[in-house]
Amino acid sequence: MLYDRIRTKAYEKAVTNIVKNGDVVLDVGSGTGIMAMFAAKAGESKVYAVERTGITEMAKKSYKQMDCKTL
Repeated sequence: MLYDRIRTKAYEKAVTNIVKNGDVVLDVGSGTGIMAMFAAKAGESKVYAVERTGITEMAKKSYKQMDCKTL
């Protein structure tokens, strides 16, 4: 999904339109964490990203680089 810019932008727009300040978001099967990152950037929301595979470390690095403090 990360390399499909059209789809990624559509998901970002959808998440941004739905998530509001104060929401609590649970992203199960987070993968790279891109959807959780969109939710965190959408407002002052608490976001929980859950993933059981080894990709979690990559997601953590991405969150840090994007300065996502609510993840």
